[in-house]
Amino acid sequence: MLHEVFVKTHTLKKDSQTLVDDKARQVNERVVALGQQRLEEQDDSEEELDESQIFIEATTGKRKDRIYGIGLVACLYSNISDGASAPPPPVEYTPQLEQEVGELKEKYGSIQEKLTQLCQQLNNRNDEQINRNDERFKELIREMVPNLSTNQTAQCSESRPRLPPQP
Repeated sequence: MLHEVFVKTHTLKKDSQTLVDDKARQVNERVVALGQQRLEEQDDSEEELDESQIFIEATTGKRKDRIYGIGLVACLYSNISDGASAPPPPVEYTPQLEQEVGELKEKYGSIQEKLTQLCQQLNNRNDEQINRNDERFKELIREMVPNLSTNQTAQCSESRPRLPPQP
């Protein structure tokens, strides 16, 4: 797996076979050579080669706590200098975990629903405030210009720009 990540991240996009630089080619050659060596050393036993361990051995240099070329994926492989290459154990999907996931989904749904309600309330309050402001604006116009008819006052307030409703 690690070698696959390395090759995927160190090949050119236009040509998935060409490695990006000399160092990447050297690392790839070391990994392949070590893999071949381990395969030849292996007896006829059915034991599978640990490809991650081979990659780690081929890529760790003077600093034994670093694996070259796989970035943050390296944090999945702890105790490198001890030779351990196993990633963290997979999460077992138990009925208890399934129940917890269900509960979290329900909580998320209720939070989403509450958020939608609050947004709707806020929009309603904004609409009410706009209507009150419109009425107050009309009153101010009537006070300032007492000779305007009601129809002209309405036209005045309708012609001024309004903010679009918030989603």
